[in-house]
Order: sequence, then C-alpha cells, then structure tokens
Amino acid sequence: MSSSSSSSSHYLDAVPHCDCRPPLPAKERVSWKPSNPGRRFLNCPMSLISDDHCEFFDWIDPPVTEHYRKTLNQLRAMANGQPLRMQRRLTRAEEQLHVAITQ
Repeated sequence: MSSSSSSSSHYLDAVPHCDCRPPLPAKERVSWKPSNPGRRFLNCPMSLISDDHCEFFDWIDPPVTEHYRKTLNQLRAMANGQPLRMQRRLTRAEEQLHVAITQ
C-alpha cells in the first residue's frame, strides 16, 4: 500500500506549475492555430479567464511536420463547412497521406 501512495505523490510532484504566486498546476491545452494544429502545450490555468496571469508556456508535443500541418488544416476546413472544392482537395490529401503511410 505504501508503494502506491508514494507513486501517487511522485506523480503529483511531477505536474508542472506555472509562475503565478502562488504557483498553480499548469493546464494542458491543444493548439488549433494554423501553424500548430493539434499540438499539445501547457500554460497558466488563469490565461483564459483572467488578464492577471503569468506567461508560463511549454510545448508537450514536438513541432508538426509541414505535411501533417497542411493535412490537419484541410480536415478542419472541411469540418467547418468549406465548399466542395476544399472537400475534393481533402480527399486527395487523405489519399496521399494513406499512400505515404503504407509505403
């Protein structure tokens, strides 16, 4: 039993904290900006609810490749109701991605 409680406390100690006073556990979020779609990051949990927050920011995921970025942005455009032309481009991009993965 003691080993599981020591595991728990170790996990809690490993959670990054922001630079606020007092420090708060960092919040995991996902970027949907066109330059980093789907990329996870940590930042201050107060950043979306208050102007009074620290500037803590740290990427969790490595940078996305150009191909991944373009493909994910095309998928998002299609999901957001872009015209049929975009859907056709997306289909071609998906086919190309499938070919690249299976090679």
